[in-house]
Amino acid sequence: MSILPLLSARQMTYDRRAKEDKIPGGLGDSKSPLDFDPEQVSKGIEVELEHTDDPSLAQEIAIDHLTEDPKYYDKLETIEKHSYDRRRR
Repeated sequence: MSILPLLSARQMTYDRRAKEDKIPGGLGDSKSPLDFDPEQVSKGIEVELEHTDDPSLAQEIAIDHLTEDPKYYDKLETIEKHSYDRRRR
């Protein structure tokens, strides 16, 4: 599970509606965080915060990725773990 607390439905809805579209044309422009597994959204925000200090931008990027693949962040975690294991050999 993510180290970030799972966001409540109310928080995610507020965050999505309160901001302007920072990345116009993204796959998730018509989506809400409520359209996805909350754990995946939380993982996604955590990962994307490695690249930005703006939580609403991180959420928007996560939603774009989850629109492409609802298990995007589980798969990314698996790929990174295997990569780390190979480097240790």
